[in-house]
Amino acid sequence: MSRRSPNPAVAIVVVLALLGVLARPSSAAAPNDIEIEALVRGVLDTEYVASHFDDALAKLELAKQACEGASCSSGVRAKVFIALGTVYAGGLKKPEAARDAFANALREDATAGLVAGHVSPDIERAFEAAKGGSASGAAGASPTQSQPDSGATRTRKPFPGGKAPRGWRSGEAAFDYEQALDAEQNRLWADCASDARASFELEARATTRFLVASCEERGGRWIEAISDYEAAAELGARSGLADTAAKARSRARQLRVKVPKIVLRKPARAEDVDAAIDGVALQRSQIGGEIWANPGARVVSARGTIANVPLEFEQTVDAAEGETSVVDVVLAPKGARVGGKTLKCFLDARTRDDFNRCMNGGVFGTDDFTLRFGSELSTYHDTDHVDVVSPAVLANVENPTEGWGFGGSMLVDVVTAASADIVATASPRWREVRYVPTLSGHKKFGETDVGLHAALSREPDYLATSVGASVSTELRQKTITPSLSYDFAHDVSGRSGTPFDVFSHTIHRHGIDAASTFVIDKATILSASFTAVLEDGDTSKPYRYVP
Repeated sequence: MSRRSPNPAVAIVVVLALLGVLARPSSAAAPNDIEIEALVRGVLDTEYVASHFDDALAKLELAKQACEGASCSSGVRAKVFIALGTVYAGGLKKPEAARDAFANALREDATAGLVAGHVSPDIERAFEAAKGGSASGAAGASPTQSQPDSGATRTRKPFPGGKAPRGWRSGEAAFDYEQALDAEQNRLWADCASDARASFELEARATTRFLVASCEERGGRWIEAISDYEAAAELGARSGLADTAAKARSRARQLRVKVPKIVLRKPARAEDVDAAIDGVALQRSQIGGEIWANPGARVVSARGTIANVPLEFEQTVDAAEGETSVVDVVLAPKGARVGGKTLKCFLDARTRDDFNRCMNGGVFGTDDFTLRFGSELSTYHDTDHVDVVSPAVLANVENPTEGWGFGGSMLVDVVTAASADIVATASPRWREVRYVPTLSGHKKFGETDVGLHAALSREPDYLATSVGASVSTELRQKTITPSLSYDFAHDVSGRSGTPFDVFSHTIHRHGIDAASTFVIDKATILSASFTAVLEDGDTSKPYRYVP
């Protein structure tokens, strides 16, 4: 096979073209690209498929946070927004929030598309609305229903001059009003409201102010629409336009019921907390109370100090019609970012508890592991003169980002008895103590989790020891999770007051558990299990006090 020498001119062109491609920031790889893409795929294939939409939304919001600045390429950021829109439209049935997410995706990457295998008519409608297409069913919506702007732009025409039409004092006001009607016809709500307001400023007419409010309402600016409806009602009443005034008051009342509300709850120890919604600063007196918000995705941000340390917070809130969203402001160190270890933890999370452990175990780089301590106390008493007191303590150390944890517990049973059978044989009331220590630990190796555990139970006439191991793994994007465990127990049964080397029976026990869970579809999970216990030895229980 012959090999031709390269053409120098062609080589220079290729090198320059390659440099041009590498110089484009939108196509350059970024530090978090691989982790974020894996996270997005995992969310859609697990939480979304299993209909755990709130969990999916929470993970994707953190993925968006992890992509801030130059941490992700624009193409990966677009995939995050596409996934958000998919969850909003296909799962939560919130088309406005989905349309906003898809629009953000297209701003990041004009070639972004929907995810194969996760497409439904609702998702397609929201995506078409974001691209500027007319979503099916939108034209027939009621005037009070919020409709997305088509996204198209229109060059404002200058006033050509001329006399005012009949019924108008200002020709320019009449012209602007016609422009507003044209924008309304084309569902350009922002242009409609802007042109109508320009007309109203030139000639104050109640019908024009009503048009301003109507376009604001359909464009999702409900708070502004309420104010303009009320102004139109007042002006209509003064001008003798009773029908316009009544209609404006009715629309304002309807919107007041539907308008979303946000309640911000600040940390108890935080000081000098300032907050904003979509960059608009709030008064400090508003924090803790209901704050009206326009529907859709709203960005809540806050700054404050704890122990004189400056901290900040930001979260995207889905302000839904008629709902009150409560936001707990969790202040974190300034510039805190979601690191690679935490992203791995989110990928491995299977339940909301797992996800919360990731959140509490190092999102801001301040905690590598979680310590938990607990205690319990249970008591028992019956009319047969038997009393039991069982105190217990437990401790656990967990590192969700590294995938390991271990813990232990200690339980003590204190039993006293003077029951009828003991009294009838002239045996005295007796007291007995049982000690039950346990230890356990686990470590994840990729998709496989290996665990070990051991337990001991010691009482005057019985000694039980057991050890075991378990292994589980996650297959097919966590849709299949098989597990296997084995336990071996060595028990020694004796008689109270008699040493084991004088009298005892030995019991050996083998336990095997095999199980697997299967995610069938969004609403169906199948679980299958098998358990076998094999015992060898004398399992009789000689009476402890009465021969």
